[in-house]
Amino acid sequence: MWGCELPARVELLRARFGVDSHIYIQPDPYRLPFEAATFDVVYANQVFEHVQRLEELIAESRRILRPSGVLIACLPLRSTPVELHMFVPFVHWVPAAWRERYLGIWYSVMRPRHRLQYGSPDVMARADARYISTETWYRSRRAVERLLAADFRDVRLDTNRYVASKYAWLSHVPGVAQLVTYAVNACFIATRPRRFST
Repeated sequence: MWGCELPARVELLRARFGVDSHIYIQPDPYRLPFEAATFDVVYANQVFEHVQRLEELIAESRRILRPSGVLIACLPLRSTPVELHMFVPFVHWVPAAWRERYLGIWYSVMRPRHRLQYGSPDVMARADARYISTETWYRSRRAVERLLAADFRDVRLDTNRYVASKYAWLSHVPGVAQLVTYAVNACFIATRPRRFST
């Protein structure tokens, strides 16, 4: 198993996994540091919503997969009502010009300790509005499926398996996977074609 992360997380990753772990620090998310047809599986967990040019990362994932290799991508969709980085409802639906004000009001009224430990409501509202606007790109289910279908075959939503692995006690309740898909985290699985003409 090999991992690939961005430079901002170097210290956290080294502290958690050790200096000699199989983790590449990659400043360019659109060019993965692996040879073509290297892996059987590419697993992108909470990555796609942070990638502006997602079609390039998907094509790069296809490049490093062996024929019939599988891409598993878990990500929140645009439909998720609570933004999962700061746990503020609807903030990623609010127009960019109004986000700082919306967050300022939310932080002043709700006073969430998990955010305000880093600064005053105004300081955190400014930082978080900037983060949402420059570091996240939420997409609809159809948009993600369309982007995956350009490079992969057998693209399917398989949140059932995600629910079974993370929330086994809920996995037999009817409709839970559907609710998780649109309210928390969708899980897509796509297979690399045996032949692919570029």
